[in-house]
Amino acid sequence: MNAAAAAVAPRMQPIELDGRRLSIQAVLDIAARRRPIRLSKAALKKVQLSADFLAKELKRGEPIYGVTTGFGSNADRLLENSRRRARPGDELPIVAELQRNLIISHAVCVGQPLPLDLVRAMLAIRINTLLQGHSGVRVVTLERLRDLLKLDLIPVVPEKGSVGASGDLAPLSHLALAVIGEGEVFENGVRVPAAEALARAGLEPLVLSFKEGLALNNGTGQMLASAILAIGRLQDLVKQADINAALALEAFCGRSAAFDERVHLLRPHPGQISAADNVRRLIDGSKLVDIPYHRVPRFHPWSPQAWTGADGDPRTFDVRWDYVPKSERGARSRYYQRHLPFRGGKKVQPQDAYSLRCVPQVHGAVKDTLERVREIVEIELNSVTDNPLIFPMRKTARTAWCRPATSTACRSRWL
Repeated sequence: MNAAAAAVAPRMQPIELDGRRLSIQAVLDIAARRRPIRLSKAALKKVQLSADFLAKELKRGEPIYGVTTGFGSNADRLLENSRRRARPGDELPIVAELQRNLIISHAVCVGQPLPLDLVRAMLAIRINTLLQGHSGVRVVTLERLRDLLKLDLIPVVPEKGSVGASGDLAPLSHLALAVIGEGEVFENGVRVPAAEALARAGLEPLVLSFKEGLALNNGTGQMLASAILAIGRLQDLVKQADINAALALEAFCGRSAAFDERVHLLRPHPGQISAADNVRRLIDGSKLVDIPYHRVPRFHPWSPQAWTGADGDPRTFDVRWDYVPKSERGARSRYYQRHLPFRGGKKVQPQDAYSLRCVPQVHGAVKDTLERVREIVEIELNSVTDNPLIFPMRKTARTAWCRPATSTACRSRWL
């Protein structure tokens, strides 16, 4: 961890990941502020139960997709228990070699590295997903992913490349490379080989077990992380938009009637109500909004004559706002016939232009859309995106594993 991260991390309360309660704000804090995490002990017990169950199923000789079979069109091909022909470098068990090769073969992204905050978000999301205990990974694998975040050893994930409907297999494979000591990471902001960074941190590369390669790269972590960072930016933008609208009302001496709460309760879209309420609070106490018409400022365009006013005062700006003089406030009708008091659409109408009075409707639609996206993302944040799914349960209860996650074919067995 670099000096800045080391200085900040101890002052922040760790976020506990348990697979079920991760929030958008928590991910943003982990990604941008490097807020530390801890793994729920209860969730780790479920993770271990799932891994133990998978090991038992392997001993039974049960065919399990992606564990004892090939992938995709090779799903009908079973792995043999022993190799027909030994070759140099074949020290790994064949099931472990399958998982390692899966990660290496899919780590084919190209282009510039993704931003570090985005990759931190991907790590947090992946850990949280696997903590639900339906993926068959070991506790040590989750602890290694946690170590990468803790030490701020952020995997290098090139920005271009995925496998479409199958999820973010390619970018998530780059994320997993660091766990097995392959690929590169950013260490103190410097791009270095992952094996070297792990060695300096006193960590050994992991040998993946059973279906861990499949669990690590099977999901939508990059899409979800990108959506969360976009939500973070949009939350700031919609707030700024309301502030800008309030400033515009001030600048144009607008009317507040269009923001009246009673108006929006008759068409109660939540975002519209929220936008109107926010602008009302921002313009509360304004000396310009709802100003009497005879006090509305008028605009002096630039001209050579504008440098010296009719009253003899020297002009200090080429654009200037003047208030209606007291001597002319009485005969408003005759005055306004000669001088339209406002060049920004005000004139003498009792309503503002659409661009001002329809702010709640326009901003509200954006707020409603953002809220719907938040709902979807929060569901995804605490969901499992894996194949096959593992459902270990207590003894004498039914246990099942399903493949794929979208299939209705499910194998069940009594323990």
